[in-house]
Amino acid sequence: MLGGLFLWFGFFSFNLSSIGNLFDNNFDYSLNELGRSLVNTMLSGGVSGVTTLLLKKYIFSIKIGNNKDDDDDNSKFNVEFGRFSLNSTINGIIIGCVSICASAHMVAPWSAFIIGVLASFTYVGFSRLSLELRIDDPVNAIAIHMFGGALGIIFPSIFGIPNVDRRLPDGGILYAWNLKAFVSLGTQIMGCAVIFVWVGLFCLFLFLILKQIGLLRVSPQIEEEGLDQSENELAYPLDFEKFKSLFEESDTNLTF
Repeated sequence: MLGGLFLWFGFFSFNLSSIGNLFDNNFDYSLNELGRSLVNTMLSGGVSGVTTLLLKKYIFSIKIGNNKDDDDDNSKFNVEFGRFSLNSTINGIIIGCVSICASAHMVAPWSAFIIGVLASFTYVGFSRLSLELRIDDPVNAIAIHMFGGALGIIFPSIFGIPNVDRRLPDGGILYAWNLKAFVSLGTQIMGCAVIFVWVGLFCLFLFLILKQIGLLRVSPQIEEEGLDQSENELAYPLDFEKFKSLFEESDTNLTF
């Protein structure tokens, strides 16, 4: 939770400090853009977090990932929605901040609200899809940063207000509905596709090399036990039962 709050706070300085180079002599760089960025970052992150909290509890309230061939209902793939989830709420806040990054200075607060809602549905939907496909993504980086970032690239061309960005003097599609707005949208989508291809090819090349030299994955036993136990310190040091089992397997003279 503390880490999520640190990230949210960091997005304020990130979004505010990033807009300084976006303005040239034709468009004044003023406190209006700074204030708008601050408000929109707060709105998008907060709305996305609350929406995610409610979605996980009331909308996506069914068990997923069950394999009909599995007899164990407690399978590691059996993730249950239908609860108020602090972890998912924090992820919802983060994807809300990610999705507003590119447009924090150039959208109205009501647009930031909508962006937060859309970001939340994006997180919950693709997080669920990753579980269904059994993709190993414990921190939901695909849902948050890949798809949340893709939305962030597209939103300026849709929600942008007039007279802020020199490429959209009349605003985005919701304001202008003109050729410039649609060209901007196509350009943003093309840029997003280029990023996907570049990152995908680079990662494929890197992971194939790691696989060939045997460094891509740890052993199945370590996967089951967790890297916290085999390579690092425990992520939750107050887990008494885990500590007890570790000390029982060691040569220490501690008793419980």
